[in-house]
Amino acid sequence: MEEKGVKILRDFIGERMALAMENAKQNPRYLKHISEQVESRKLADVVLGKMQKEDKLTIRRYCESEAAKMGFEMEEIYIQGLKDCVKLFSVLGVTEALGTKVEV
Repeated sequence: MEEKGVKILRDFIGERMALAMENAKQNPRYLKHISEQVESRKLADVVLGKMQKEDKLTIRRYCESEAAKMGFEMEEIYIQGLKDCVKLFSVLGVTEALGTKVEV
């Protein structure tokens, strides 16, 4: 895929993920999880407060790295889902019915 196409795809994914997060904010299970996470963060802050500066930095770097990794994974999962959708449409004959042929 061309660089411009990749950018368009990544922008599209970003927009869809933002919409999904807005939808999640209406989900009671998600809201409950967030509430529990806030409480866990308070407990973690107490533990971190007892640590040396260097140890806190190590934990912070790990958490930031883990969050970045999860972001990359989510994007790849979304891309794979799009590819699978196109393949499924092709298998079902949807793409041919629309007069197009798509290979993934």
